[in-house]
Amino acid sequence: MIRPQPLPILKEMHRHSYALRRLSSEIALPDLPAWDGVGDSDLVIRLGAAPPLQDIIAKTSALQVGQDGHCRLHIAGTAAWLIAPDGRTITIEPETDRDAPAIRAFLYGTVFAIAAMRWGLFPLHAACLRFGSGVVAFSGRSGAGKSTLAAMLINRGRAMLADDVTLLDLSGEGAPIALPSFPRVKLWQDALDRMQIDATGLERVTGNIEKFKLPVTDAFCGQPLPLHAIVMIDPEQAHDGRLTRLRPTDLLPWSKDLIYRPGAMRRMGLTHWQMQHMMRLLPLPAYRIGRVAGPDQLDGLVAQLEDVCI
Repeated sequence: MIRPQPLPILKEMHRHSYALRRLSSEIALPDLPAWDGVGDSDLVIRLGAAPPLQDIIAKTSALQVGQDGHCRLHIAGTAAWLIAPDGRTITIEPETDRDAPAIRAFLYGTVFAIAAMRWGLFPLHAACLRFGSGVVAFSGRSGAGKSTLAAMLINRGRAMLADDVTLLDLSGEGAPIALPSFPRVKLWQDALDRMQIDATGLERVTGNIEKFKLPVTDAFCGQPLPLHAIVMIDPEQAHDGRLTRLRPTDLLPWSKDLIYRPGAMRRMGLTHWQMQHMMRLLPLPAYRIGRVAGPDQLDGLVAQLEDVCI
């Protein structure tokens, strides 16, 4: 069993919440909701040295997994991130400005997902929105249109728990519980144009790419809710208005798109854990849709999902 280590004392303190965890950080994390500071931190993010690991059991060009459970992600020219074996401490060694959006982009994605796995949470590559008394996870490979669909549904009055990465708590006996993450959605310039949203003043996700962070504070649902259904988006097909039901065996081939960072899971020795959690998802109602081109295609889809999530 991995024993939690004492958390370090920070030079600067920014307090936020993420997935119902209390987070203290030496760098500002403006995408995350604020935490009032009551209670002890569950996760500490500090600046410091994040050297290459020594006793490596698995690696890629960017990720190292150590024998003792440490994980190190390194993106040349951006930063190195060292995640403690219990997921309670993340050390960042910047190779650019500490407040650069790129540092936060990798932190919010791969690094937070690795920490969440250490907490026992299961990451889906999905946007998560409220329907009825629960949520629907909209998943698909990168570029499938998850965030664009989420933004269109938000414009129709839906509340969002997560964009791109949805964390599930499967520790209970009932339905998986989706946890709230970021009150923002990431959209490409063409999606903003189709929705007639001006990108002026929006922060880019990273570098000079034409992808921006759109705040959705008023539409953010900060409470955990049960996962009622999974919708896989097939970007090779145009949405024809139908919500096609998938059998449990049909969902398995989609798992490489549904699970966030499955390769990192395998390298962390979590293959059996991954399969156990995937099997917990198979009994859930699962559906397939094509890429939704615009808001005019939403009415029928929303009505069908409302019927599913009563």
